[in-house]
Amino acid sequence: MKKILKKSEEKSYKSGEVLSMLETIHDDIKLIAEVQTEHTKKFDAIDVRFDRLETKVDHLDIRVGSLEADMVIVKDKITTMDSKITTMDSKITTMDSKITTIEKKIDRLQDDMVEVKYDLKKKIEKDEKMEKRVVKLEKLSLA
Repeated sequence: MKKILKKSEEKSYKSGEVLSMLETIHDDIKLIAEVQTEHTKKFDAIDVRFDRLETKVDHLDIRVGSLEADMVIVKDKITTMDSKITTMDSKITTMDSKITTIEKKIDRLQDDMVEVKYDLKKKIEKDEKMEKRVVKLEKLSLA
């Protein structure tokens, strides 16, 4: 096998060719710079939007914290109201029992009043009969 040696040949360019290559490289670099500028602008816009979102999240976090505090207060109030309702329910039950007792007493009083009224009517009738007899007796004794 024969070894083939590559000879490094240096190619030389003319000044016009070098300037043409430099112009092409310059245009490419300029294009890259423009694209980089556009990307930087977009990243800056995204960064501004992200900052706004971060601010909104901070505000939401504050509001959620406030809502949590309000919820604790509401929970305490509901617990208090539940306790008061339980107390009121107990009192209503007691009052219902007392009203039932009062109704029974009123029923007895009505029965007693009916009896007293009946007895009074009888007594009045007896008294009227007695008066009539006394009047008759007076008439008889005067006659």
